Amino acid sequence: MSRSTEVHKFGGTSVGSAERILAACELISRAATDADVAVVSSAMAGTTDRLVQITGAGHVGRQQRGEAVAWIRDRHERAVKDLGLSGVEAGDRVGALLEELDTLVAALDLMAVTPPAMHDRVHSIGERLAVELIAGTLEKMGTKATPCSADAFLETSDAFGEADPMTFRADARTAAALRGVIADGVIPIVTGFFGQGPDGDIRLLGRGGSDLSASLLASALDADKLVIWTDVVGVYTADPRLVPEARVIGDLSYREAGEMAYFGSKVLHPRTMIPVIEKDIPIEVRSSIEPDAGGTRIRGGASSDDIAVSVIRDVTLIGLEGAGMAGVAGVSARMFGALADAGVSVILISQSSSEASITVAVRNADADAAVSAVRNTFRLDLARGLVQQVTERPDLAVITAVGSKLNHRVGAAASIMGACARAKINILAITQGSSELSVSIVVEGQDVQRAARAVHDRVVQMDSAWGDGSEPTCVLIGLGNVGRAVAHELPEDARIAAVADSSGYLVFPSPVGPKCSEFAAILRRKAAGGRVADEAGAVAGGSPAELIDRVHELGVPSPVVIDCTAEAWMRDVAEDAIDRGIDYIAANKHVHIWGVWGGDWDDATMFGRAMLLGEATVGAGLPVTSTIHALCAGGDEIVRVHAALSGTMAYVIDRVAAGEPLRAAVERAIELGYAEPDPSADLGGMDLLRKAIILGDLTSCGRYIGDPADLTPEPLVGLVTGEPIGPQLDAADAALREWVTAAMDAGKSPRYIAQLDTNGADELGVGPMAIDSTHPFFGIPASNAAIAFWTRRQGDVPIVISGPGAGAMQTAGGVLADLARLRAIRATVPIGRVL
Repeated sequence: MSRSTEVHKFGGTSVGSAERILAACELISRAATDADVAVVSSAMAGTTDRLVQITGAGHVGRQQRGEAVAWIRDRHERAVKDLGLSGVEAGDRVGALLEELDTLVAALDLMAVTPPAMHDRVHSIGERLAVELIAGTLEKMGTKATPCSADAFLETSDAFGEADPMTFRADARTAAALRGVIADGVIPIVTGFFGQGPDGDIRLLGRGGSDLSASLLASALDADKLVIWTDVVGVYTADPRLVPEARVIGDLSYREAGEMAYFGSKVLHPRTMIPVIEKDIPIEVRSSIEPDAGGTRIRGGASSDDIAVSVIRDVTLIGLEGAGMAGVAGVSARMFGALADAGVSVILISQSSSEASITVAVRNADADAAVSAVRNTFRLDLARGLVQQVTERPDLAVITAVGSKLNHRVGAAASIMGACARAKINILAITQGSSELSVSIVVEGQDVQRAARAVHDRVVQMDSAWGDGSEPTCVLIGLGNVGRAVAHELPEDARIAAVADSSGYLVFPSPVGPKCSEFAAILRRKAAGGRVADEAGAVAGGSPAELIDRVHELGVPSPVVIDCTAEAWMRDVAEDAIDRGIDYIAANKHVHIWGVWGGDWDDATMFGRAMLLGEATVGAGLPVTSTIHALCAGGDEIVRVHAALSGTMAYVIDRVAAGEPLRAAVERAIELGYAEPDPSADLGGMDLLRKAIILGDLTSCGRYIGDPADLTPEPLVGLVTGEPIGPQLDAADAALREWVTAAMDAGKSPRYIAQLDTNGADELGVGPMAIDSTHPFFGIPASNAAIAFWTRRQGDVPIVISGPGAGAMQTAGGVLADLARLRAIRATVPIGRVL
C-alpha cells in the first residue's frame, strides 16, 4: 500500500523557542510514521520583526540595528544550546548564518538606503536559521531530516519584496528537488517566505508568504493534505481577542476561507489557497500547542455551518462626490485607474447607481497617495464644479460577515445593521459581495470591538447554545434577596455577562450560564454575607456607572441591565445605559418613575432603541403592566384604578386585625422580605404612591396626576425618619387597632389603597380605606395584593387581579416576566426563515 504525502507548515510561534521546536519535531516524527512528509517553516517568532528593523536604512541607527542583531543572536544561540546542537553540524551552520547576518549589517551601516537584493537576503535569514534548528533536532531524535533553502528551486518573478511564484516551473523544479530526498526516507525541512528570482538571487514572497510556500510545495508534490500548525486551535468565527464567545469552525470551503483571509483573518494568507484549489488538496489548520484539539479543515465542496466575522483595522474611506458625475459613463473606471496607477489596493467599494457618489476603502497607509491620485485625475472636473469634493475619513475599520449560510439568505444585511443599531454603532458604508458569501460594513475604529461582538452575536450565534443572536445578555446589579432570587430562577439558556453589588462589580471573560459552577459559587458566598468585590477578577469599589461603561466598551452582545437595587441614584445609571442602547429591567421603582417623568421613555419602544421594563415595580409578580399593555393595545381605555399593592401594608393590617401587635407585625413583615429597605416608605405610603405614579402613566388616568413632587400620601402609620422605629410603632399601635376594629365592626374591610380616576375631583389619592361589600376587593383576603381596572369597554364591571404582592420570589417573577417579554421582542425573524 502506497504511503500518502503530507506537507506540514509551522508558523513562528510554533517554532518560537527550543520547547516549541521540540514539540514541532514530535509532531513531524508522528506524521512521518504513516506518510511521506515535507516541512515548511517560518522564522522563530519575533525574528522577522527584528530583521525589518535592521533593513530600515535611513531611519534606524547603528545602535538599534545592533540591538536587533543581538536579540536574534541571543535567541538562536540559546535555542542551539537548549536543543543540544552545540558542536554538531546544525549548530555550526546556525553560527555561520549569524556571522552572515553580521556581515550584511556591517555593509548596511555604510549605506544610506538598503538595496532591494540585500533587503531580501537579510529577511531570508530568519527562515534559514529555523530550518537548521528543526532539521538538527530531528536528526538528534533519530529521524532523518535535511534543511533545504527554497531559493535553490522555487522560482519567482523578478519583483523584490513581494514576488510571485512562477507556478508551473516552480512546481516542476520543486518536485524534482524534493521527491528524491523523500524517496530516500529523509524529511526535507524547507524555508518558507522566499524563493529564487530570475537572476538567481533571493526574492521574498511577501509577509505571510510561508503559507504560500507550503501551498506551493503541496501542489508540486501532489500532496494528500497540507497541515498548517499555528498557536490557535483552528480558524475561529472571530478573533477571540475581540470576541470571547468566538468558537472554532470545523469545516470551510476554499471560497469561504479566501473571503475570510481577504477581510482580515490572521490564520491564513489570502494567497495560500490558490496553488491547492485546482488539485483539491485539503488544508488543515491545527494548534501545535493543542495538537489533539481537532482544528479546521478547508477543502473544495465543503460548506460551513458557521458564519465568521473578520476585521480589517486602520482603514480610510475615500469619497468622490458630484452631481455632474450622475449618468456619466466611465467615472468609476477613471477613479479605479488612478488608484491602480498609484499602487493603491482597494478593500471595498460602495457606489450609488448613478455614479454621483463613489466611496472606496483603502489602508490608512495608502490614504495620502489615494487622495492625491484621485484629486489629480479629477482636477479639471473639480475646477468646473462637475465634482464637488474628494473626501477622506481615516482610522476606520471594516467588519465582514463571511459564510455560505449568507448565500441567498433574505435579511443578512438587515440583521447586521440591526445588530449595530442595537449597539448604537453608526455604519459609514455597507457592501455585499457578488458571491453573497460576505457582507461588509465600515465603522469608526473606536467601535471595532463592539461592532465585531454585535455582528458576531447576531449572525454567528443564531444557532448556537447561546440563542439566536438576539438573546439578551444579563448584567445583574444588586444581589440581595431579590437579586439572588432572580439569579436562581433565570432560565437555563440565559447568559450573564456581569454581576455587581454595593462593593464592586465582576465582568466575566465571556457570558456564563445561571447553572455555571462559578456563578453558583458567587451566589452562595453572597447569601453567606460575602461581597462581589472579594471575587477573583472583581473591581473593588467599582460603581454601577463604571460597569455600564465597561459593558459598553467591551461590546457585550445584546446587554440588558437587571436592577434589583432600591437606590434613587440608579436613575442616572439607567439614563446612561438607555442612552447607550442598553435595555433596562427595573425592580427599582425610582428608576421606573424616572422613566415615566424624567427620561421620556415609553415602557416599550421600537426595535433599535433601548427598552425600559418594570413589571416588578408595581405588582411584584402579578401581571399588572402586561395587562395594562394588552388592554391599551386593543384600543380600550382605562378610566379608573384602585390598587392595594403594598405587600407590607396588606400583611400588617391583616395581622393587626388578627390581634397581633403592630410592632410584631412590622418586624415579621421585614423578616419575610415584604418590606422596603426603609419600612417607613411602606407605612408612610410612599411605596404605594410610587406604584400609583407608574400606574398613572401606563393608563389613561396619568393625564390627571400632575407633578409627582406635589403628591403626598396619607400614612397608615406616621414615622419620624432618624428616630428608633420600635417605640414609634408601639405609640401608634392603639390608634391603628382602633381604626381596624371600627371598620370590622361596621362590616367593612380595612385596606390601604391608591385611587386613580379620570372623572373624580381627586385624581390620585393614597391612604387608608374601609371598603364594603360593593367594592371588588371585599372578598379578597386582606393579606393579598389586589388591583382593579375600570375601562371604557368593560363599564361598571372591573377587571381584578389579585395574589401575593410582595416577597423576593414574587418580585423575581415580575423581573423574569420582563426578561421573557424582552427576549420575545428582540427575537426578530432569523435569516432564512419566513413568518
